[in-house]
Amino acid sequence: AIVLRSDAAEASVAWVNSGPGGAIVQAIVADPTDDGVVYVGTRDGGVFKSPGVATTWQVAALAGAV
Repeated sequence: AIVLRSDAAEASVAWVNSGPGGAIVQAIVADPTDDGVVYVGTRDGGVFKSPGVATTWQVAALAGAV
């Protein structure tokens, strides 16, 4: 799975592969206190955080550290 995002709020949406690069995403969670933050869990056990509405990604936790 990949994370797709769209900047359009229209009926004709253009979806963009948004990463995180090389990861197989198995879970996606929106931060309930900040609607601009998204977390994804990967098959390898890493957790990534996107503070920029899925435009950039950073490691939030590594496999085995969660």
